[in-house]
Amino acid sequence: MFTTQSLFDGHMPSGVRIGIGSSGTSDKIYESTKEFGDSVTVYTDPGRMIDDLYEGRIDAAIRGDISSSELLPIIKRRF
Repeated sequence: MFTTQSLFDGHMPSGVRIGIGSSGTSDKIYESTKEFGDSVTVYTDPGRMIDDLYEGRIDAAIRGDISSSELLPIIKRRF
């Protein structure tokens, strides 16, 4: 079973695509996701991340450090 701990341990099921939100104020997220290659996409635009989730271009979205007050209204409108 795939869990959050699996992600932290670097174990990603084949074909899974995850989006992680970033406020763009730090490059640490890019360093920490580099090992996952194309399986993880970092988004600085919350609208684009939710659009990609809705359209099936990613399988899951993690808010990361994007403000929830910015992200949640987009999710409510889109879904």
